[in-house]
Amino acid sequence: MESLVHVEPALEAIPPIHPVFNTAIWLIAIYATVLGVKLFIKTKGDSRGLGIGLLIAVFGLAGIAGGWEYALKIVSRNPDESSTLSVPILRTIMELGLLTALVSFTLVMLSNFFLAMKGSDVIRLQKALLRFGLWILGLSVIYQVHFADQYSIKTIVIGIS
Repeated sequence: MESLVHVEPALEAIPPIHPVFNTAIWLIAIYATVLGVKLFIKTKGDSRGLGIGLLIAVFGLAGIAGGWEYALKIVSRNPDESSTLSVPILRTIMELGLLTALVSFTLVMLSNFFLAMKGSDVIRLQKALLRFGLWILGLSVIYQVHFADQYSIKTIVIGIS
């Protein structure tokens, strides 16, 4: 009763988008790249995480816009059933980069808020717990977007465990 898992890369077709929208996306991507490099080089802590997240997101966006999106198709075969999970690589990288940027941005804004209101920063334990909670929330949103119709959360948690 062993299951056979087979992974194969497949090229996904991406529908073209309107040229005006494409230009706006590229202008935002160029700005995010400049900002990401500046934050990565000149700052520390959560601001550096924001820069790294922006750079990763732009890398994924550039690949998607260039039509290089690949998907890993994971086929699991049991004696009773066969199921396929399709994981878009560059889109997932872009979403993880955006998640990193959003978590870091939230923590930077929260720290600045506490410095302005109370005169002291958030303690490290609070930041760690907030970072963990935001990552769990963001990963659950990514799961809902990509995999909720293919696998239940119970299957994913058991598989990862």
